[in-house]
Amino acid sequence: MSNVNILNLSPETQVAMARYEEKGAHAAMILVEYPSTAAAYSAEGRFVEMYLLQRFVPEAKPRPLRLENGKYAGLVLAGRYLAIVIEADNLAVAERLLARVAKNL
Repeated sequence: MSNVNILNLSPETQVAMARYEEKGAHAAMILVEYPSTAAAYSAEGRFVEMYLLQRFVPEAKPRPLRLENGKYAGLVLAGRYLAIVIEADNLAVAERLLARVAKNL
């Protein structure tokens, strides 16, 4: 992703990463639990601006975006949890993974 700590990871954060394959399409998901909702919100803004290269709009629910490499990335924030899909082969798999995790957070 980056050499910069754009997700504000620290000893107080818990992180899980998984790779998915669905109907031949691949993606990776990063799930981060922050010590506070403020910390998760800050990381959401940094990811949107530094990785997705979009202006962060509070309370917006951005759809996954196609990046320069042709892959898709997106995120969902729920309280202290930030779920990020990266390297998704297509928009549909990115949206399905984010919807699935949002339902369970």
